[in-house]
Amino acid sequence: MADKFRVWIDLEEMHGAMMQVMADAVKHSRCIIICMSESYYTSPYCQSEAQYAFEKRRVLIPLRVQSSYKADGWLAFLTSCRIYVDFTKMNFDTAYAKVKSEILRSQANRKGSSGIPSRSTAAEAPIM
Repeated sequence: MADKFRVWIDLEEMHGAMMQVMADAVKHSRCIIICMSESYYTSPYCQSEAQYAFEKRRVLIPLRVQSSYKADGWLAFLTSCRIYVDFTKMNFDTAYAKVKSEILRSQANRKGSSGIPSRSTAAEAPIM
């Protein structure tokens, strides 16, 4: 990627000890991007990964990727106090710039703190 972020994508082709691979990926990540959609919400693997990231105090950056999807249940709990980027209402370049800004902000907060990622206290609202 041109911005030199190291990215790990959880693809369905993973084999072997999938839960351990996902846990290791979360442990070695600073930010976790959550692609909010009905299929994400109904996936037990996505739920486990997101909850583990929350427990490990990783920065969670929610993205709305399904038009008119509103988080419910466990996903609403994890994302309700976070500003999300709505990929369904803006072009990709604009949405990506906002995600990049959130990643850089979280890195700056991390450098200026005791190493514990900060959590947004903003009400649920899209970054538009």
